[in-house]
Amino acid sequence: MKKHTRFIILILALLIVLSGCGKSKDKDVSAAPSPTSAQNENVHETAPPAGETDEGTAQELPETAEAESASGRSLLMTVGDVGVYAEDVSYIAYQLYSLGRAKDPYQYTQALNYWLLNSVSAEVLAGPETEELLGEEYAALRESYIQEYNGYLNEYAQSMYEEGDTDETKAEKYRLAQKEYEDQGLDENSYVYKSLALDAMDEWIARNVSEEKLTVSDEDILARFGEYAQMDKTYFEDAVTMYEYYTMMSGYESYYQPAGYRGILHILLSSDEALLEAYANAATDDEKEAARQALIDASKAELDDIYASFASGVPFEELIGRYNTDPGMTGSALTEGYPVHKDSITYMEEFTQGAFSDKMLAPGDISDPVVTEYGVHVLYYLRDIPEGVVEMTEEISAEIALEIRTGLVQDAVTEAMKRYPIIYTDLYETMIGEKNVLDD
Repeated sequence: MKKHTRFIILILALLIVLSGCGKSKDKDVSAAPSPTSAQNENVHETAPPAGETDEGTAQELPETAEAESASGRSLLMTVGDVGVYAEDVSYIAYQLYSLGRAKDPYQYTQALNYWLLNSVSAEVLAGPETEELLGEEYAALRESYIQEYNGYLNEYAQSMYEEGDTDETKAEKYRLAQKEYEDQGLDENSYVYKSLALDAMDEWIARNVSEEKLTVSDEDILARFGEYAQMDKTYFEDAVTMYEYYTMMSGYESYYQPAGYRGILHILLSSDEALLEAYANAATDDEKEAARQALIDASKAELDDIYASFASGVPFEELIGRYNTDPGMTGSALTEGYPVHKDSITYMEEFTQGAFSDKMLAPGDISDPVVTEYGVHVLYYLRDIPEGVVEMTEEISAEIALEIRTGLVQDAVTEAMKRYPIIYTDLYETMIGEKNVLDD
């Protein structure tokens, strides 16, 4: 089975959210690794005594985790011989918050579970068999990750360079950058190993998780769709501002459409920049009105032709093709219209008011000229957007099926991870303080 996308790539630095883990369309977050990127003032900087569990019972840590903990990183727990560190969990928690997947940047249990099931699991389950699992691809992938790591390291070192640095100074800064990477567990060998393990996890899943266990029925998809639609209705039914913030500004796909929306087409005419600036900078109502009228007067010839053509039966869509300068008025926007509510926050206030003016009483109506800081518009009332659960398209069905399958894969990975010895340090109790996905 091929994974939807790698969820978390490499310790501290590269985070890609697995879109199959949640219904919202997540934005990918990736950046060249910075050895300080995971530092957070809420993370304990001093590691607890190696080997003590949250019950205070001394146990011997696996050699790999013990060595890495000795470097100064804050060990939370080990799974097999793989260490899980506070700095990584803190960084993931902050990224999930930044992406709107957590209520605050201190949802450490949520972040830990993601880290365990996506990065740590690859090291534990696929890591020891990476070369065998990747087969003929292993050598080329390994070389590509070596080059990738050194590219990131060079980029970070160069960010430290200053004008006038000598070759000797640059070399010293490069060594400093390399040491900072290594101090944070991001040496070349670690980077390459973790990257290869993530790649090898695809094959591990294919070999260890049967298709029978991943069967998703139409009933499963419909049930999940219904759950999400009800959830969206609860969130958005009487909350236009929240609905538009999540759907129009953050890319969330709602399965429920609130009432009161219209599909609006429009023509945006080309306007003189000086007149637009005067409108935007008007200090009083009188100045604003004068600037508005000046923009309308400057577009009089085009406006007269638009209204005359429309009155004679020319379809508004055809007039868009002749006069419009808004690049967004294409594709689905042209066939469905911009979704506008009288309480919308997405559009300029004048645009929203124009969409609900006295001239816009029913589908097929056309507005008087509307002026915004973008220019002069003519609006067309295309349709009323039906309230309620949206149609479940093939695309939505496929997304939900993928999400369910991803969850089934994670269940299988969780069970496989539980077969390895798990040791906790005192810091786990302090920072997490509750069970994680591997606890029964």
